[in-house]
Amino acid sequence: MNFLVKRIVLPLLSLRAKKHKEIIAEAIASGIEIDTSGSLLKYYMDRMGYVLNSDVIEKIASDDFVEIYDKYGVQ
Repeated sequence: MNFLVKRIVLPLLSLRAKKHKEIIAEAIASGIEIDTSGSLLKYYMDRMGYVLNSDVIEKIASDDFVEIYDKYGVQ
C-alpha cells in the first residue's frame, strides 16, 4: 500500500495539481475575473473540455463556492 501511494498516487495527484494551477494562472493572465465563481467556472470547464449548461452558471452567485469532482471522487 505504501508503495502504491508513494509511486503512483502522489505523483498523479501532483501532476493534476500542477495542471489546475496552470489553468488558474492562464485565467488570471487572460483577464478572467477569478473572484467571480461563474466566470472562473466557465473558463475552467471550457479549458478542461467539459460541457456545462449556461443555465447552471447563471445560478451561481459571485460568493458561492463550487466544488468539482472527477469520476474517481477526487476534488
